[in-house]
Amino acid sequence: MTYSERKRKQSMQKGISITFALVFTLVFGIWGLIRGVSYWSFENGCAGYLHRAASANTIQLAQENLDSAIKYLEDNNLTTGQVSIIMKQPKNNITYWYSNLKAAQQELQNMDTNATQLEVSNQLIKLKETLENANDSLICPDGIEVYPNNVGLFWMSIISALFAIIGWCWAASAWGWS
Repeated sequence: MTYSERKRKQSMQKGISITFALVFTLVFGIWGLIRGVSYWSFENGCAGYLHRAASANTIQLAQENLDSAIKYLEDNNLTTGQVSIIMKQPKNNITYWYSNLKAAQQELQNMDTNATQLEVSNQLIKLKETLENANDSLICPDGIEVYPNNVGLFWMSIISALFAIIGWCWAASAWGWS
């Protein structure tokens, strides 16, 4: 093999290695962007309303915010399923969580308009305990913001991250950066 052929081969390897690394880094970046946009959408369309319902001081405010959150869930088909990918966990059961929200909504709707302040307070406390834990964190299935695409996004993250690392190692070797 001549010197110019070797140089051409090395140059091609450098180009392919950088392209490989950049493509999978870009795919990983797209995964991050999808997760970020999904989180923002869920936070503004549902989670924010659930937090507001949990901290409402009147039944009407709680009901309006809970209704908005449930409407988002129904509009986005987040009413049944399991968010867990590998190990199914009860905390990630969307069906149970959604049914619990619907039961809370029904209790608010059935609240007597002549209820005493104590009954109203008890109902609002019960709603808060249904929606948030002791740290005021929302109780909801982990990763619900990307459901039903959670399996595809999981594999997208694993494969793109792995190949991006391999690509950058290959590029470092080809370019003599190591």
